[in-house]
Amino acid sequence: MRLARFVTYLSDLISSTPNPAVSGVTGYAGTNDTPVGLQVSFSTGASIVLGSVRTAASGGDSADSTERIIEGEPPQQTDVPAFDLDRQKISVKQFETWIAALITNSKNTEVESVRPIQGGTHRYGLDVAFHSGAHIYVYFTYTLAPGKQPGSHPPYQGVEAI
Repeated sequence: MRLARFVTYLSDLISSTPNPAVSGVTGYAGTNDTPVGLQVSFSTGASIVLGSVRTAASGGDSADSTERIIEGEPPQQTDVPAFDLDRQKISVKQFETWIAALITNSKNTEVESVRPIQGGTHRYGLDVAFHSGAHIYVYFTYTLAPGKQPGSHPPYQGVEAI
């Protein structure tokens, strides 16, 4: 799956899954330092910027060519964890787990697996692997308290609750 189609897929998935904590999803154009993706807003006024980058399958995948869709068995279904407000705060880890379950349970035959990104410079994020061999990494670029904007803290320095 190419990046533009994935971002639309993820936006539609989050938007179509009722959750009183989520108040909106908008596209995020990114900057020179941050990838393209989505900004998810919450009923508390907080938001999370999800930046996404893609690696092509072995052998490449020219953006100039028609996308070749490769399908297989979708990931095994999982329980969708509760994701709600805890004392008017959003648990970033709960949100990460919730998004992973939404992708896993979407029965998308292009998706091979979904796993959290752990360690390194990124505290929160997902590695979505596709049957094509491509990967899309969804980074939690900014975890923004109410009233804060992207750039108000260094990217990828997510906090536990916003």
